[in-house]
Amino acid sequence: MTGFSPEGTVEEIGTNTSKPLDKLLRRIDRTKRNIQEFDEAFPKPSTRKEKAKWRKARRRRRKATRSAEDKSQRVVRDLHYKTAHYLLQRYRQVILPTTSLHQWRKGRKLARCVKRRRQMLRLGAFSTRLMQTATQYFK
Repeated sequence: MTGFSPEGTVEEIGTNTSKPLDKLLRRIDRTKRNIQEFDEAFPKPSTRKEKAKWRKARRRRRKATRSAEDKSQRVVRDLHYKTAHYLLQRYRQVILPTTSLHQWRKGRKLARCVKRRRQMLRLGAFSTRLMQTATQYFK
């Protein structure tokens, strides 16, 4: 994100987030692909003992996917709160543009990884968190 202040300073926030987010997106894709390959390679067995083994193996794979998704959400939430605190400590008034995710996803000129990264950053949730944090600063 790029910010402009009335004094003429330009600040770039979150410039180092693309690498960790891309790594997490690859991890999520890999674990989802792992589940899909497991389902194709091992159809649901018929005996009770084999079913239990199959469920345990599938559950382990789903847990890995959920873990990766939860970690990505924690990274984004941490970025949101740190950015909100940084902005509110320095500035009294913060103006955010309204950007629709729908327009970003429709655009054909952006790479797929850029669209996914943008979607993962959830800037709509950031504006909500910024307002929530601002209530703590300016009572």
